[in-house]
Formats: sequence, C-alpha cells, structure tokens
Amino acid sequence: GLDERKYVEHAPEQIFRYDTYHQKVPFRQRLMVRKDDTFLLAPKKYYRSLEPELMGTMAYIVYKDRLAMLVWESQRAVIIRNQAVADIFARQFNFLWDRAHPVSPKAYNRLDDPGFVKKLKDKIRGRTP
Repeated sequence: GLDERKYVEHAPEQIFRYDTYHQKVPFRQRLMVRKDDTFLLAPKKYYRSLEPELMGTMAYIVYKDRLAMLVWESQRAVIIRNQAVADIFARQFNFLWDRAHPVSPKAYNRLDDPGFVKKLKDKIRGRTP
C-alpha cells in the first residue's frame, strides 16, 4: 500500500506488466492506501483506506510464504521467504484491513484514464522526465 505514485516514479514498466498479468490470470488482491488518497492503479473494489497514522512507512506485499518490502529510496525490494514472517505480516495486514474504510469516492483507477496511460507510456519510452 501507501502511495501508488511511487510505482509510477520508480517502476512504470511494471505497472503494465502487473495489470496485463492480472487481466489474464485473475487473482485475489487487497490493497491499502491512505485515507483520502485518490490515486489508484487497480479497480476500486480491491482497495480500502486507512488513517495515515495507522499505516507504516514502507509498502509491503505478502504472497504465500514470501514477504516483499519495497524500499523506494534505494530502489530495492527485500524479499524474505519464510512462512512465519509472511504469516506475521499477513495477520497485521488483515487486522488493519478489518478496520479500514472504503476509498474516497473521488478515487479512481488511473489505468482507466487514456491521458494518464499515454503519459506513462511516453515516460517509459523516455519522452518525458
């Protein structure tokens, strides 16, 4: 979770790879953003929002026995393959998910916006800073 603009800044190519894969192989996902954030990179149905003070400062992903922590400042992902660690973070996420709220009515999937998609593709091609 946290700020999905970081994906645009640091990994724009991965946004399209992830979206294409999810369309071909639908899988369950739950995403958390800060309260009142309107910038989404997936359909609203996958999101909930939470007060910023209840969220950490690092985005993380839990999948089966893996925990991936995204360290944007150093453009690194730390991946731990350990069931006990993955379970701890999954329980933490589920605890927060149960207390979270629907996302802002103003929030929308930027990948549904042709203007945004064009700008992102131009960025990937090196046409914009």
